[in-house]
Amino acid sequence: MRESVDDPIGVTKPWRVAVVECRGSCYDVGVQTAKGFSNSPRGRTFKHRRGRGRYGFSLKNAQVALVTYAPNIWEELHGLADGLEIPFETAVMRYSNGRLPYPAYGCSSLSTADLFGRNYDYSVGKYDSMLLAIQPKGVNASVGFSDRFTGRVDGMNEHGLCVALHLVNQSKSWRPGLGCILTVRIVLDQCATTAEAVKLLKRLPHGLSFSYSLKDAKGVGAVVEASSLEVVVREGGNLACTNHFQTKKLQMFNRRSAWTTSAYLHLRPGPKRGSLPKSCLAR
Repeated sequence: MRESVDDPIGVTKPWRVAVVECRGSCYDVGVQTAKGFSNSPRGRTFKHRRGRGRYGFSLKNAQVALVTYAPNIWEELHGLADGLEIPFETAVMRYSNGRLPYPAYGCSSLSTADLFGRNYDYSVGKYDSMLLAIQPKGVNASVGFSDRFTGRVDGMNEHGLCVALHLVNQSKSWRPGLGCILTVRIVLDQCATTAEAVKLLKRLPHGLSFSYSLKDAKGVGAVVEASSLEVVVREGGNLACTNHFQTKKLQMFNRRSAWTTSAYLHLRPGPKRGSLPKSCLAR
């Protein structure tokens, strides 16, 4: 995996992850997740970090959203807070559905009749570096890469349903709704097929513009292009999903990539990398 856009193509560095298995009640899963993290290199430095409050965070609003759409995660957060030895409100603020900042994801996926694959195109420093295999009571068992403990960037559940997220825009399109990593987790927890996932994704309120690629055990695939104003589904045997909406009516939500611009800035005369004018940044 390339560490960043500055690394030459073809140069890879080791990427180590903690593999954590959790079983039991949703509370137990939260505690076990915290303990597994505490035993990882990042976890051993966790207590020395100082977190910041999230702009616009409301514990009451977070509770309403989670109790409505993902009550199991609300219970899991209680266990996570106890396992990390932090106040419950802090756990909800940092690891649930607050206005969380997301890195400039650049992930892509490809789906055919026999294949579903995706990549990661941003610095490994942005990952939780945890692969979580969970079997909570009351929802589907699943395995996937963690993001803020309760969220997932992708995964597969016990029914063979796969889902991955792809950032489109998070600058101007924010509305009250669910975060992307929480949305992936809800799909894994509650759905068994692509049809069920599509139906759920149409019903959920989306806070930002993301695409979700899907594939189930029967080989049925779809890409759900979800903005805060409208959700459109692309279906077919061969599907590709990158970081822009392909549906014409949603293309107004697409962004100019500051990440791509900064990656190649050193190839031409002009301001040094890191001093991009505001007009060049993604909006």
